[in-house]
Amino acid sequence: MNIKKIPDRWIVNYMKRNTTALTLLLCIVTLVVMSTTACASDFPTFQHDNYHSGITTDAAPTTANLDWATNVGAGGWAGFDTAPVVGGDKVFGVYYNGSVFAFNKTTGNVVWQNTQIGGDGYFELATPAYNNGVLYVALSRGNTSTTTGIHALWANNGSVKWTTPNITDEQTNTPVVYDNGYVYFGTVNMTGVSNSDKGTYYCYNANNGNQVWSRDTTTGGGYYGAGAAVIGDYLVYGDDASYLVSVNKNTGTLVQSLDVSSTYGVTVGEIRSSITYNATTGRIYFTSKGGYCYALGFNANNGTFNTGDKWCTNLGAQSTSTPAVYNGKVYVGQSPYNNYGLRILNETNGTILGGYQTYAAVQSSPVLSVNPVTGNCYVYFTTNNEEGYVYCVNSTGNLVWTAKPTGSTYTLQGIAISDGYLYFGNDNSYMYGYYLT
Repeated sequence: MNIKKIPDRWIVNYMKRNTTALTLLLCIVTLVVMSTTACASDFPTFQHDNYHSGITTDAAPTTANLDWATNVGAGGWAGFDTAPVVGGDKVFGVYYNGSVFAFNKTTGNVVWQNTQIGGDGYFELATPAYNNGVLYVALSRGNTSTTTGIHALWANNGSVKWTTPNITDEQTNTPVVYDNGYVYFGTVNMTGVSNSDKGTYYCYNANNGNQVWSRDTTTGGGYYGAGAAVIGDYLVYGDDASYLVSVNKNTGTLVQSLDVSSTYGVTVGEIRSSITYNATTGRIYFTSKGGYCYALGFNANNGTFNTGDKWCTNLGAQSTSTPAVYNGKVYVGQSPYNNYGLRILNETNGTILGGYQTYAAVQSSPVLSVNPVTGNCYVYFTTNNEEGYVYCVNSTGNLVWTAKPTGSTYTLQGIAISDGYLYFGNDNSYMYGYYLT
Protein backbone atom coordinates (compact mmCIF):
# COMPACT_ATOMS: atom_id res chain seq x y z
CA MET A 1 0.00 0.00 0.00
CA ASN A 2 1.27 3.49 -0.86
CA ILE A 3 0.86 5.85 2.09
CA LYS A 4 1.38 9.61 1.89
CA LYS A 5 3.97 10.34 4.57
CA ILE A 6 3.44 13.24 6.96
CA PRO A 7 6.83 14.93 7.63
CA ASP A 8 8.17 14.22 11.12
CA ARG A 9 9.06 17.87 11.65
CA TRP A 10 5.43 18.89 11.05
CA ILE A 11 4.17 16.44 13.64
CA VAL A 12 6.49 17.85 16.31
CA ASN A 13 5.80 21.51 15.51
CA TYR A 14 2.06 21.08 15.12
CA MET A 15 1.66 19.22 18.39
CA LYS A 16 3.50 22.02 20.17
CA ARG A 17 0.97 24.52 18.81
CA ASN A 18 -2.25 22.55 19.15
CA THR A 19 -3.38 20.42 22.08
CA THR A 20 -5.90 18.58 19.88
CA ALA A 21 -3.26 17.45 17.42
CA LEU A 22 -2.88 13.99 18.90
CA THR A 23 -6.60 13.26 18.58
CA LEU A 24 -6.68 14.49 14.99
CA LEU A 25 -3.53 12.56 14.14
CA LEU A 26 -5.01 9.35 15.52
CA CYS A 27 -8.14 9.92 13.39
CA ILE A 28 -6.04 10.49 10.28
CA VAL A 29 -3.81 7.46 10.89
CA THR A 30 -6.91 5.32 11.41
CA LEU A 31 -8.53 6.38 8.15
CA VAL A 32 -5.27 5.95 6.19
CA VAL A 33 -4.68 2.36 7.32
CA MET A 34 -8.28 1.12 7.42
CA SER A 35 -8.20 -0.01 3.80
CA THR A 36 -5.15 -2.18 3.21
CA THR A 37 -5.96 -2.93 -0.43
CA ALA A 38 -6.21 0.64 -1.71
CA CYS A 39 -3.46 2.90 -3.03
CA ALA A 40 -3.51 6.38 -1.55
CA SER A 41 -5.05 7.92 -4.67
CA ASP A 42 -7.51 5.12 -5.40
CA PHE A 43 -11.16 5.33 -4.39
CA PRO A 44 -11.74 1.63 -4.99
CA THR A 45 -15.10 0.92 -3.40
CA PHE A 46 -18.32 2.51 -2.16
CA GLN A 47 -17.46 5.18 0.43
CA HIS A 48 -13.74 4.60 -0.14
CA ASP A 49 -12.99 1.56 2.09
CA ASN A 50 -14.48 -1.50 3.74
CA TYR A 51 -15.48 0.49 6.83
CA HIS A 52 -17.49 2.73 4.45
CA SER A 53 -15.84 5.71 6.13
CA GLY A 54 -16.33 8.02 3.15
CA ILE A 55 -13.01 9.62 4.09
CA THR A 56 -9.92 10.24 1.97
CA THR A 57 -6.76 12.25 2.57
CA ASP A 58 -6.62 13.17 -1.12
CA ALA A 59 -7.31 16.84 -1.81
CA ALA A 60 -10.57 17.75 -3.55
CA PRO A 61 -11.90 20.86 -5.31
CA THR A 62 -12.46 23.91 -3.12
CA THR A 63 -14.06 25.81 -6.02
CA ALA A 64 -16.67 24.74 -8.58
CA ASN A 65 -14.19 24.03 -11.36
CA LEU A 66 -15.73 21.57 -13.84
CA ASP A 67 -12.82 20.09 -15.77
CA TRP A 68 -14.76 17.64 -17.94
CA ALA A 69 -18.25 16.29 -18.55
CA THR A 70 -18.67 13.15 -20.65
CA ASN A 71 -22.05 12.04 -21.98
CA VAL A 72 -22.39 8.39 -23.03
CA GLY A 73 -26.06 8.07 -23.98
CA ALA A 74 -29.45 9.50 -24.69
CA GLY A 75 -30.06 10.72 -21.14
CA GLY A 76 -33.44 11.03 -19.50
CA TRP A 77 -33.91 8.47 -16.74
CA ALA A 78 -31.21 6.27 -18.18
CA GLY A 79 -27.81 6.95 -16.67
CA PHE A 80 -25.46 6.20 -13.80
CA ASP A 81 -27.21 5.29 -10.54
CA THR A 82 -24.18 3.70 -8.91
CA ALA A 83 -21.36 5.67 -7.35
CA PRO A 84 -18.14 5.73 -9.40
CA VAL A 85 -14.96 4.07 -8.17
CA VAL A 86 -11.38 4.93 -9.06
CA GLY A 87 -8.46 2.60 -9.68
CA GLY A 88 -5.15 3.71 -11.15
CA ASP A 89 -5.74 6.22 -13.95
CA LYS A 90 -9.39 5.29 -14.56
CA VAL A 91 -12.84 6.09 -13.23
CA PHE A 92 -15.35 3.24 -13.48
CA GLY A 93 -19.12 3.53 -13.73
CA VAL A 94 -21.92 0.96 -14.14
CA TYR A 95 -24.54 2.18 -16.61
CA TYR A 96 -28.30 1.67 -16.19
CA ASN A 97 -28.37 -1.18 -18.75
CA GLY A 98 -25.44 -3.10 -17.26
CA SER A 99 -22.76 -1.76 -19.57
CA VAL A 100 -19.57 -0.86 -17.72
CA PHE A 101 -17.53 2.22 -18.63
CA ALA A 102 -13.95 3.20 -17.87
CA PHE A 103 -13.05 6.89 -18.19
CA ASN A 104 -9.63 8.49 -18.21
CA LYS A 105 -9.56 10.21 -14.83
CA THR A 106 -7.98 13.45 -16.10
CA THR A 107 -9.58 13.87 -19.55
CA GLY A 108 -12.94 12.12 -19.17
CA ASN A 109 -12.39 10.22 -22.42
CA VAL A 110 -13.99 6.78 -22.57
CA VAL A 111 -11.16 4.24 -22.41
CA TRP A 112 -13.39 1.20 -22.84
CA GLN A 113 -16.97 -0.02 -22.59
CA ASN A 114 -17.97 -3.57 -21.74
CA THR A 115 -21.38 -4.72 -23.04
CA GLN A 116 -20.61 -8.43 -22.79
CA ILE A 117 -21.84 -8.91 -19.21
CA GLY A 118 -24.83 -6.55 -19.48
CA GLY A 119 -26.32 -4.13 -21.95
CA ASP A 120 -30.04 -4.93 -21.92
CA GLY A 121 -31.19 -4.04 -18.40
CA TYR A 122 -33.36 -1.29 -16.94
CA PHE A 123 -31.36 -0.07 -13.94
CA GLU A 124 -28.35 -1.09 -11.89
CA LEU A 125 -27.73 -0.03 -8.29
CA ALA A 126 -24.72 -2.10 -7.18
CA THR A 127 -21.57 0.03 -6.95
CA PRO A 128 -18.61 -2.07 -8.16
CA ALA A 129 -15.33 -2.66 -6.32
CA TYR A 130 -11.77 -2.36 -7.67
CA ASN A 131 -8.68 -4.20 -6.52
CA ASN A 132 -5.25 -4.65 -8.06
CA GLY A 133 -6.23 -4.24 -11.70
CA VAL A 134 -9.59 -6.03 -11.51
CA LEU A 135 -13.11 -4.56 -11.33
CA TYR A 136 -15.83 -6.65 -9.64
CA VAL A 137 -19.35 -5.97 -10.94
CA ALA A 138 -22.72 -7.36 -9.79
CA LEU A 139 -25.60 -7.06 -12.29
CA SER A 140 -29.26 -8.00 -12.19
CA ARG A 141 -30.52 -6.18 -15.29
CA GLY A 142 -32.94 -4.14 -13.26
CA ASN A 143 -35.77 -6.53 -12.48
CA THR A 144 -36.59 -9.89 -10.92
CA SER A 145 -37.45 -11.75 -14.11
CA THR A 146 -33.86 -12.09 -15.29
CA THR A 147 -30.86 -13.64 -13.64
CA THR A 148 -28.26 -12.02 -11.44
CA GLY A 149 -24.53 -12.47 -11.89
CA ILE A 150 -21.17 -11.46 -10.45
CA HIS A 151 -18.36 -10.64 -12.88
CA ALA A 152 -14.67 -9.73 -12.85
CA LEU A 153 -13.26 -7.43 -15.54
CA TRP A 154 -9.64 -6.58 -16.27
CA ALA A 155 -9.40 -2.87 -15.54
CA ASN A 156 -6.92 -2.09 -18.30
CA ASN A 157 -9.20 -3.06 -21.20
CA GLY A 158 -12.56 -4.22 -19.82
CA SER A 159 -12.18 -7.82 -20.94
CA VAL A 160 -13.73 -10.55 -18.81
CA LYS A 161 -11.50 -12.33 -16.30
CA TRP A 162 -14.35 -14.55 -15.16
CA THR A 163 -18.12 -14.42 -15.04
CA THR A 164 -20.61 -16.25 -12.82
CA PRO A 165 -24.13 -15.73 -14.18
CA ASN A 166 -27.46 -17.25 -13.17
CA ILE A 167 -26.95 -16.97 -9.42
CA THR A 168 -30.51 -15.93 -8.62
CA ASP A 169 -33.47 -14.02 -10.04
CA GLU A 170 -33.23 -11.30 -7.36
CA GLN A 171 -31.86 -7.79 -7.72
CA THR A 172 -28.32 -6.84 -6.73
CA ASN A 173 -28.90 -3.50 -5.06
CA THR A 174 -26.03 -3.40 -2.55
CA PRO A 175 -22.46 -2.23 -3.14
CA VAL A 176 -19.93 -4.94 -3.97
CA VAL A 177 -17.23 -5.33 -1.30
CA TYR A 178 -13.79 -6.80 -1.99
CA ASP A 179 -11.77 -8.10 0.95
CA ASN A 180 -8.61 -10.19 0.97
CA GLY A 181 -9.42 -12.36 -2.06
CA TYR A 182 -13.20 -12.48 -1.67
CA VAL A 183 -16.16 -10.42 -2.88
CA TYR A 184 -19.40 -9.91 -0.98
CA PHE A 185 -22.81 -8.56 -2.02
CA GLY A 186 -26.50 -8.89 -1.19
CA THR A 187 -29.69 -9.39 -3.20
CA VAL A 188 -33.34 -8.50 -2.72
CA ASN A 189 -36.64 -9.85 -4.01
CA MET A 190 -39.08 -6.97 -4.45
CA THR A 191 -42.77 -7.67 -3.89
CA GLY A 192 -43.77 -4.19 -5.00
CA VAL A 193 -42.34 -0.76 -5.65
CA SER A 194 -40.87 -0.45 -2.15
CA ASN A 195 -41.36 -3.76 -0.31
CA SER A 196 -39.27 -6.92 -0.21
CA ASP A 197 -39.83 -10.38 1.22
CA LYS A 198 -36.49 -12.14 0.88
CA GLY A 199 -32.85 -11.78 -0.03
CA THR A 200 -29.46 -13.46 0.19
CA TYR A 201 -25.92 -12.40 1.04
CA TYR A 202 -23.12 -14.01 -0.98
CA CYS A 203 -19.38 -14.56 -0.78
CA TYR A 204 -17.40 -15.41 -3.93
CA ASN A 205 -13.77 -16.25 -4.55
CA ALA A 206 -12.32 -13.19 -6.28
CA ASN A 207 -9.75 -15.23 -8.19
CA ASN A 208 -12.06 -17.67 -9.97
CA GLY A 209 -15.69 -16.65 -9.34
CA ASN A 210 -16.59 -19.75 -7.34
CA GLN A 211 -19.19 -19.36 -4.61
CA VAL A 212 -17.79 -19.73 -1.10
CA TRP A 213 -21.01 -19.32 0.88
CA SER A 214 -24.48 -17.83 0.77
CA ARG A 215 -26.86 -16.90 3.57
CA ASP A 216 -30.59 -16.35 3.08
CA THR A 217 -32.40 -13.78 5.17
CA THR A 218 -34.29 -15.22 8.13
CA THR A 219 -36.32 -12.08 8.88
CA GLY A 220 -38.44 -11.71 5.76
CA GLY A 221 -36.52 -8.64 4.61
CA GLY A 222 -34.08 -8.44 1.71
CA TYR A 223 -30.96 -6.37 1.13
CA TYR A 224 -31.60 -3.12 -0.74
CA GLY A 225 -28.73 -0.65 -0.50
CA ALA A 226 -27.62 -2.48 2.64
CA GLY A 227 -23.90 -2.78 2.01
CA ALA A 228 -21.79 -4.79 4.45
CA ALA A 229 -18.91 -3.40 6.48
CA VAL A 230 -15.94 -5.72 6.94
CA ILE A 231 -14.78 -5.48 10.55
CA GLY A 232 -11.99 -7.90 11.34
CA ASP A 233 -13.36 -11.41 10.78
CA TYR A 234 -16.95 -10.21 10.57
CA LEU A 235 -19.41 -8.92 8.01
CA VAL A 236 -22.11 -6.57 9.33
CA TYR A 237 -25.20 -5.47 7.38
CA GLY A 238 -28.86 -4.50 7.79
CA ASP A 239 -32.06 -5.53 6.02
CA ASP A 240 -35.55 -4.40 5.03
CA ALA A 241 -37.08 -5.97 8.16
CA SER A 242 -35.16 -3.63 10.51
CA TYR A 243 -32.59 -6.22 11.58
CA LEU A 244 -28.82 -6.07 11.83
CA VAL A 245 -26.75 -9.20 11.45
CA SER A 246 -23.12 -10.03 12.10
CA VAL A 247 -21.71 -13.10 10.36
CA ASN A 248 -18.31 -14.72 10.08
CA LYS A 249 -16.93 -13.40 6.80
CA ASN A 250 -15.15 -16.67 5.99
CA THR A 251 -18.08 -19.04 6.51
CA GLY A 252 -21.25 -16.94 6.60
CA THR A 253 -22.08 -18.40 10.01
CA LEU A 254 -24.36 -16.17 12.04
CA VAL A 255 -22.78 -14.54 15.08
CA GLN A 256 -25.70 -12.32 16.12
CA SER A 257 -29.01 -11.02 14.79
CA LEU A 258 -30.44 -7.85 16.33
CA ASP A 259 -33.97 -6.44 16.09
CA VAL A 260 -33.21 -2.73 15.81
CA SER A 261 -36.79 -1.60 16.46
CA SER A 262 -36.92 -3.46 19.77
CA THR A 263 -33.41 -2.38 20.72
CA TYR A 264 -34.10 1.33 20.23
CA GLY A 265 -37.85 1.42 20.86
CA VAL A 266 -38.62 3.24 17.61
CA THR A 267 -40.18 2.34 14.26
CA VAL A 268 -37.06 1.70 12.22
CA GLY A 269 -38.42 0.78 8.81
CA GLU A 270 -36.13 -0.51 6.09
CA ILE A 271 -32.38 -0.22 6.64
CA ARG A 272 -31.19 0.85 3.20
CA SER A 273 -27.88 2.41 4.05
CA SER A 274 -24.58 0.60 4.23
CA ILE A 275 -22.95 0.10 7.62
CA THR A 276 -20.19 2.50 8.66
CA TYR A 277 -17.62 1.43 11.26
CA ASN A 278 -15.30 3.72 13.18
CA ALA A 279 -12.43 1.97 14.93
CA THR A 280 -11.73 4.96 17.18
CA THR A 281 -15.22 5.00 18.68
CA GLY A 282 -15.83 1.25 18.38
CA ARG A 283 -19.26 1.95 16.93
CA ILE A 284 -21.20 1.20 13.78
CA TYR A 285 -23.49 3.80 12.18
CA PHE A 286 -26.43 3.53 9.79
CA THR A 287 -29.76 5.12 8.83
CA SER A 288 -33.25 3.89 8.04
CA LYS A 289 -36.34 4.85 6.11
CA GLY A 290 -38.04 5.36 9.46
CA GLY A 291 -36.11 8.63 9.62
CA TYR A 292 -33.40 7.89 12.15
CA CYS A 293 -29.62 7.84 12.30
CA TYR A 294 -28.14 5.22 14.66
CA ALA A 295 -24.92 4.53 16.52
CA LEU A 296 -24.27 1.16 18.14
CA GLY A 297 -21.27 -0.33 19.89
CA PHE A 298 -19.59 -3.27 18.14
CA ASN A 299 -17.04 -5.71 19.54
CA ALA A 300 -14.56 -6.29 16.72
CA ASN A 301 -12.97 -9.17 18.63
CA ASN A 302 -16.03 -11.44 18.74
CA GLY A 303 -18.48 -9.87 16.27
CA THR A 304 -21.21 -8.97 18.77
CA PHE A 305 -23.26 -5.80 19.23
CA ASN A 306 -23.02 -3.75 22.42
CA THR A 307 -26.56 -2.55 23.06
CA GLY A 308 -25.40 -0.67 26.15
CA ASP A 309 -23.56 1.77 23.89
CA LYS A 310 -26.09 3.32 21.55
CA TRP A 311 -28.06 6.35 20.43
CA CYS A 312 -30.52 7.20 17.69
CA THR A 313 -31.52 10.60 16.38
CA ASN A 314 -34.79 11.49 14.69
CA LEU A 315 -33.88 13.24 11.43
CA GLY A 316 -37.49 14.16 10.72
CA ALA A 317 -37.47 12.45 7.33
CA GLN A 318 -36.37 9.13 5.87
CA SER A 319 -32.77 8.42 5.02
CA THR A 320 -30.93 5.90 2.86
CA SER A 321 -27.63 7.78 3.18
CA THR A 322 -24.59 6.05 4.68
CA PRO A 323 -23.17 8.22 7.49
CA ALA A 324 -19.59 9.50 7.50
CA VAL A 325 -17.92 9.93 10.89
CA TYR A 326 -14.93 12.17 11.56
CA ASN A 327 -13.50 14.16 14.45
CA GLY A 328 -16.52 13.94 16.72
CA LYS A 329 -19.16 14.55 14.06
CA VAL A 330 -21.52 12.42 11.98
CA TYR A 331 -22.46 13.67 8.50
CA VAL A 332 -25.57 12.17 6.93
CA GLY A 333 -28.00 12.89 4.09
CA GLN A 334 -31.79 12.70 4.26
CA SER A 335 -35.00 13.60 2.50
CA PRO A 336 -35.57 17.31 3.15
CA TYR A 337 -36.99 18.22 6.56
CA ASN A 338 -37.26 21.92 7.34
CA ASN A 339 -35.38 22.15 4.03
CA TYR A 340 -32.32 20.36 5.41
CA GLY A 341 -30.83 17.67 3.17
CA LEU A 342 -27.57 17.27 5.10
CA ARG A 343 -27.39 16.89 8.87
CA ILE A 344 -24.39 17.12 11.19
CA LEU A 345 -24.68 15.23 14.47
CA ASN A 346 -22.60 15.06 17.62
CA GLU A 347 -20.89 11.66 17.52
CA THR A 348 -21.03 11.23 21.29
CA ASN A 349 -24.79 11.39 21.74
CA GLY A 350 -26.39 12.10 18.34
CA THR A 351 -27.43 15.68 19.11
CA ILE A 352 -28.11 17.65 15.92
CA LEU A 353 -25.41 20.30 15.56
CA GLY A 354 -26.54 21.78 12.26
CA GLY A 355 -26.45 20.94 8.58
CA TYR A 356 -27.12 22.48 5.21
CA GLN A 357 -30.46 23.38 3.61
CA THR A 358 -30.53 21.85 0.13
CA TYR A 359 -34.32 21.98 -0.33
CA ALA A 360 -33.91 18.58 -2.03
CA ALA A 361 -33.25 14.98 -1.04
CA VAL A 362 -29.69 13.91 -0.34
CA GLN A 363 -29.83 10.18 -0.98
CA SER A 364 -26.12 10.12 -1.65
CA SER A 365 -23.61 9.44 1.11
CA PRO A 366 -21.33 12.31 2.17
CA VAL A 367 -17.66 12.01 1.21
CA LEU A 368 -14.98 13.84 3.21
CA SER A 369 -11.62 15.15 2.04
CA VAL A 370 -9.40 15.50 5.11
CA ASN A 371 -6.23 17.59 5.08
CA PRO A 372 -3.55 15.33 6.62
CA VAL A 373 -1.65 18.32 8.04
CA THR A 374 -4.39 20.48 9.59
CA GLY A 375 -7.08 17.84 10.07
CA ASN A 376 -9.63 20.15 8.45
CA CYS A 377 -12.20 18.58 6.16
CA TYR A 378 -14.53 19.40 3.30
CA VAL A 379 -17.79 17.51 2.87
CA TYR A 380 -19.16 16.66 -0.61
CA PHE A 381 -22.59 15.37 -1.63
CA THR A 382 -25.18 15.51 -4.42
CA THR A 383 -28.97 15.95 -4.58
CA ASN A 384 -31.46 13.59 -6.16
CA ASN A 385 -33.84 16.04 -7.83
CA GLU A 386 -34.33 17.35 -11.35
CA GLU A 387 -31.72 20.09 -10.84
CA GLY A 388 -29.06 17.73 -9.53
CA TYR A 389 -26.65 20.03 -7.70
CA VAL A 390 -23.31 19.06 -6.20
CA TYR A 391 -22.27 20.68 -2.92
CA CYS A 392 -19.16 21.31 -0.88
CA VAL A 393 -19.50 22.46 2.74
CA ASN A 394 -17.02 22.77 5.56
CA SER A 395 -17.06 20.79 8.80
CA THR A 396 -19.68 23.08 10.36
CA GLY A 397 -22.02 23.00 7.37
CA ASN A 398 -21.16 26.38 5.88
CA LEU A 399 -21.32 26.42 2.09
CA VAL A 400 -17.98 26.48 0.28
CA TRP A 401 -19.38 26.03 -3.23
CA THR A 402 -22.25 24.52 -5.15
CA ALA A 403 -22.74 23.86 -8.85
CA LYS A 404 -25.34 22.76 -11.34
CA PRO A 405 -23.26 21.08 -14.06
CA THR A 406 -23.96 20.69 -17.76
CA GLY A 407 -26.78 18.19 -18.24
CA SER A 408 -27.62 18.18 -14.54
CA THR A 409 -30.52 16.08 -13.33
CA TYR A 410 -31.31 13.42 -10.70
CA THR A 411 -28.15 12.21 -8.97
CA LEU A 412 -28.94 9.23 -6.78
CA GLN A 413 -25.54 8.05 -5.70
CA GLY A 414 -22.50 9.83 -4.41
CA ILE A 415 -18.99 10.92 -5.15
CA ALA A 416 -15.48 9.54 -5.55
CA ILE A 417 -12.37 11.65 -4.89
CA SER A 418 -8.87 11.03 -6.23
CA ASP A 419 -5.77 13.19 -6.82
CA GLY A 420 -7.58 16.51 -6.65
CA TYR A 421 -10.55 15.33 -8.72
CA LEU A 422 -14.17 14.83 -7.70
CA TYR A 423 -16.28 12.41 -9.77
CA PHE A 424 -19.99 11.58 -10.00
CA GLY A 425 -22.58 10.53 -12.58
CA ASN A 426 -26.27 11.22 -13.09
CA ASP A 427 -29.47 10.07 -14.79
CA ASN A 428 -28.66 12.09 -17.92
CA SER A 429 -25.84 9.66 -18.77
CA TYR A 430 -23.13 12.13 -17.72
CA MET A 431 -19.96 11.43 -15.80
CA TYR A 432 -18.30 14.53 -14.34
CA GLY A 433 -14.82 15.46 -13.23
CA TYR A 434 -14.31 18.56 -11.06
CA TYR A 435 -10.69 19.54 -10.41
CA LEU A 436 -8.80 21.34 -7.65
CA THR A 437 -7.40 24.68 -8.84
